[in-house]
Amino acid sequence: MTKSNGFFTLHRRLFEDVLWLSGTLVQKALMVLCIGKAGFKQKEWIWKGKKFNTKRGQFITSLNSLKKEIGKECSIKNIRTALVNLEKYGFLANESAKTGRLITIVNYSKYQDLKTKVAKQVAKRWQRGGKEVATTNNDNNDIISSSKPKKVFDQESVEYKLSSHLWKKIKERNPDHKEPNLQLWAKHIDLMIRIDKKDPEKIKQIINWCQADSFWYANILSTQKLRKQFDQLVLKSIAKKGSGKNESTFRA
Repeated sequence: MTKSNGFFTLHRRLFEDVLWLSGTLVQKALMVLCIGKAGFKQKEWIWKGKKFNTKRGQFITSLNSLKKEIGKECSIKNIRTALVNLEKYGFLANESAKTGRLITIVNYSKYQDLKTKVAKQVAKRWQRGGKEVATTNNDNNDIISSSKPKKVFDQESVEYKLSSHLWKKIKERNPDHKEPNLQLWAKHIDLMIRIDKKDPEKIKQIINWCQADSFWYANILSTQKLRKQFDQLVLKSIAKKGSGKNESTFRA
């Protein structure tokens, strides 16, 4: 329905609306389409031959565009009739011009201002200038993914063991160093193995090397920093001929 990769909310109250209960299939499809296409914030368009800023809950389209997005089984006549009915009963306002058709969802907030965790996060991100909450609540992918259950690493997992190994090496030099969140550390090790394609044995070797190096032991104090500097550490260890020497084999 839109070129963006965002989302819009669709509240169950829509299905209790008399327009939905008594409407035709085209009318129902048009209601959902219009809610989805309406702007979540102000947007600039060219309309009536000049720049025009649509308000929240508005968008500019055409009968042909609506027909195309609803589907080829629908006719222009069906669209026009549905628009007339939806305007007659107060769902939308419809103003046409040669350069397009301005659609306004009359009670847009009724369908979009929902007190859900995701909606609150979207609003919070928008208030602090987050990227593209765009015309249909965009910028939602990170929000949705952040609401998924976080992966918990078992203490016997390779990710947790490598994190503990780095922490042990740091603590040997500084017993008063603040204990880290090893689950968070394991997440960065997981990214190194899955995304960066680093071998667990090689990761342990570099941990041992950097924590024995007079410069790097004070600079690699987390798995996040280890990941960021890993390739450089490998090159430095090779240059100093310290890579792979006197390293114990890692076993998960």
